[in-house]
Amino acid sequence: MWGTVAQIVRKDTPWLYTVRYLLPPQREEQRHVQHLRYFGDAAYRMPASVRDSFQFNAQFKYQVDHFSDLRREGDVFQVRTHWAGFPDQGDVTWEPVSIIVQDVPTLLRQFVLQYAQKHPHAQLLAALFRRFPQLRREAV
Repeated sequence: MWGTVAQIVRKDTPWLYTVRYLLPPQREEQRHVQHLRYFGDAAYRMPASVRDSFQFNAQFKYQVDHFSDLRREGDVFQVRTHWAGFPDQGDVTWEPVSIIVQDVPTLLRQFVLQYAQKHPHAQLLAALFRRFPQLRREAV
């Protein structure tokens, strides 16, 4: 979004907005309010009503869009996490499974089961299921 012209189409949640890019290639995508808040500067002539709706001082919330990989770093299992409203690859993070399993257990379970079918890393998955039995198919 940086360096291009975009229009806010709608407010999807207090922290996710759909924007439409006005220059080719024209498309719509969801962006987190943290990406939009930098345009709140008076030099960008953002309407005050829009600028004020951004919760600059509030605790931002993040929503998992999807997962794409799994790894183990020492004793810590991590899942590669793509966040809603952050479509750039630079915004993808490795998050501890121990945290993610508490926040979005169903989404994580679905990913792990699909991952197990595509990537038969028996040792990694066996260790993951020992540590987090709620991710097993039987736990569904």
